Amino acid sequence: QLYSSTPSNRTLGENAIEAARSLVRSLNDGTSEIQKFRAEMDSQIALGVAELNALLAQFQKVNDEIKLATTSGREAVDAYDQRDELLSRIAELVPISTITRANNDMMIVTADGMTLFESTPRSIQFTATPIFASDTVGSQILVDGVPLSPGNGANTNAGGTLAAMLQLRDDYADGLQFQLDEIARGLIHAFAEKQPNSALPSQTKTGLFDWKDGVFNFSGTDRVKGLAGSLQLHSGVDPAKLRDGINFDYNPGSDTDPYANFSDLLNQFLTAMDAVQEFKQPGNKKFETSLMTYSTGAISWLEDARKNADYGAETKSALLVRTAEALSNVTHVNVDEEMALMLELEQSYAASAKLLQMIDEMLKTLLSVVR
Repeated sequence: QLYSSTPSNRTLGENAIEAARSLVRSLNDGTSEIQKFRAEMDSQIALGVAELNALLAQFQKVNDEIKLATTSGREAVDAYDQRDELLSRIAELVPISTITRANNDMMIVTADGMTLFESTPRSIQFTATPIFASDTVGSQILVDGVPLSPGNGANTNAGGTLAAMLQLRDDYADGLQFQLDEIARGLIHAFAEKQPNSALPSQTKTGLFDWKDGVFNFSGTDRVKGLAGSLQLHSGVDPAKLRDGINFDYNPGSDTDPYANFSDLLNQFLTAMDAVQEFKQPGNKKFETSLMTYSTGAISWLEDARKNADYGAETKSALLVRTAEALSNVTHVNVDEEMALMLELEQSYAASAKLLQMIDEMLKTLLSVVR
């Protein structure tokens, strides 16, 4: 805008180009960080699947011990406690329910009805992807060959960390990348140059903003995956060409040239940034808005998801407290009272141990005197 008001000032043109370069760098870096985050989530998913397989293997040993103790009429209190602890840790990874059968044998199924354990652990498979690009599709978690469903919505319905991490990797991270790619596409369209007096797409070329991976398709409206990471400035741009045209010879100064006053093309770029274009949102929802409005909406989309997730976390935390209280009322066990009693018992035990130690020392002293 400053350059268009003083088109003969080369310094203002250089400032405009430097601002564009900073914008390109931001979109490139944003793409890099998003893909790095997706790779990190994928790595965490792999660790979670390995832990789940290990827990199920431990569960089999404890479950077999309980079955054997039941058939022989022995007590297996410790084994029951271990099995309950393992179930709690498994439930942190995937939502589960259990079915108790003869001889206290236990079967574990997921909330989706997939069997995790029935006498033996079922196969949980996941292939980690070490490096992610914008078009990389992460592997699914397969429970006995059936894909585990990811969470849905900012106030996620994910019942375990594995489903939540799948949602972050494939939904929100890729959704933000989708919008960065659309912003890049909008920039290329807004700053494109057209052959004067021609409305043909074939007579349109990339202007200030270019794409590393070939010729841009101006007639297409589909998302170009990774476009934000491939965005770059046109190799031939300089202040004079930004003002007069990079690709076409507008011949400024000619009586017949539409850009003879040196600022019309710059003003056209300004107008294009607020002009209505067709954009898409994650899920391929189409709508028409300006580049400026869409780019503002991208961060609003992420902030809205963050706010809903924060609200969901608070709500579920309160629900957890109320559920614990309800369980305490039904079982007539007050957790706070039991913890206080346990601490009192622990202190009494420590005092008794100290007393025994002092008596032992007194006996040793007495015996040494007698000798």
